[in-house]
Amino acid sequence: RNLRVYDTEHGKFDLLKVIQARDVGWSILDTAISPDGNYVVYSSWSECLHLCRVHGDNDLQDTLSLCPDERRFCIFSLTFSSDGREILGGANDGHLYVYDRECNQRALRIEGHDDDVNTVAFADETSQIFYSGGDDGLCKVWDRRTLCESNAKPVGILAGHMDGVTHIDSRGDGRHLLSNSKDQSIKLWDIRVFSGVQAQHNTKKSCADQTWDYRWQKVPKK
Repeated sequence: RNLRVYDTEHGKFDLLKVIQARDVGWSILDTAISPDGNYVVYSSWSECLHLCRVHGDNDLQDTLSLCPDERRFCIFSLTFSSDGREILGGANDGHLYVYDRECNQRALRIEGHDDDVNTVAFADETSQIFYSGGDDGLCKVWDRRTLCESNAKPVGILAGHMDGVTHIDSRGDGRHLLSNSKDQSIKLWDIRVFSGVQAQHNTKKSCADQTWDYRWQKVPKK
């Protein structure tokens, strides 16, 4: 199980480094490159992330323990903060994790979704606002400045997908994001307008009632 890093600066894929992954359960699930381009982090079915240098012959890997409560644990989605100090992850236990690289420890663990957290993203360069999406079909907006780890509440929820959210990408302006879903739709959201309770209920019910598998079955007709 190898991780291959490519240099695409000149419009082609030049192999830069091959990294032998460690502690891999089933598969490497996600990777992220630090903003300065010097580090890559990867996740697998493991309670730890692994941080590697991109350049040079150094094969050393830093093990970043997230100290989860679950025995069968994985991080499905990873991203660096804009300054590279923190790594944000979404996990199969419904929680969001933040790892502080300077302090070399987990900085935050909050209960985010009722099911797997498939995707996470920072809203802008401040890294104070971040997004998450999960198999409960919801996109959630979080503000670090108002978070209490023991009773975390999102500042808002975006509901409208009919199945789990698989990816979120921020425009970088702190206002807009794109999401896609197992329901085969892409949605553009303005986080200045959040969804009401009824919309959230409808989305959760739709996800709970799904009987098809997006990986091999045809999309049901509406």
